[in-house]
Amino acid sequence: MLKNMLSKNDLEQTIGFVFSREQPEGGFSFAGMMPPTLEDTYYAIRTLKLIEKETGRKIPIKKETIEYILTTDEDNLVDYKLQYQSLWLCRQFNLEPRTRRVDSSDVLVKNFEQFYYYILLNGKTKNNTILKKSLDELNYISDLAYMVLIKNELKIKFDQQAYAQKIQSIQNHDGGFGFNEGSTSFLENTYLAVKALAALNQKPLLLNECLSLIEGSRANNGGYGRSISTVPTLEATSFAIECLQILKGKKYI
Repeated sequence: MLKNMLSKNDLEQTIGFVFSREQPEGGFSFAGMMPPTLEDTYYAIRTLKLIEKETGRKIPIKKETIEYILTTDEDNLVDYKLQYQSLWLCRQFNLEPRTRRVDSSDVLVKNFEQFYYYILLNGKTKNNTILKKSLDELNYISDLAYMVLIKNELKIKFDQQAYAQKIQSIQNHDGGFGFNEGSTSFLENTYLAVKALAALNQKPLLLNECLSLIEGSRANNGGYGRSISTVPTLEATSFAIECLQILKGKKYI
């Protein structure tokens, strides 16, 4: 089944979907003629870079979008995830990113996602209350996944098998993952679970069902939605393409 994932025609269609969200002034937007955003531009370029690795060809990006990326690299980005997205985009095009000043008090941030991106930006941290949380305290797939990714990034030893088993136990019968055990499957949760399991050298137990759920979120225009029959977005499309590549044993980004 894995050999048939991500066919050339499917990927070409997905490229077309991504560029359908590019705006004349540069950058990518959620839909139609909406203003471009840093986040949508990040997910668009990330998807294209993943497809470049899959197909071995270069996908040209127009200069207006590269100029847009420079304008979004601002000092006043207070969200660590947005800061990381801005930095990542600059690196893709060899642009000189702005120097970011991170206050040491920010290591006390209690949100798992924000703390993960703080680590990616800063490379280290002081003792944080998040790192002291036990496995029994983590019931949301996002918390479990980010804890795995954080500890891997910081090279902290932990019981990897126990984390893998708990993440795998949250998988739904449809192959996806919800926010926590028993909740509805969505692609963003499935992506986090797949990414964390890959960091633990594991895969979802219901592998074929997981692949089917991801493929089932694909729309006729080549984009992916967060679940079956939902509007395709650049974010969900990026998650889907990366999940399929990870489950094929590839880790490009």
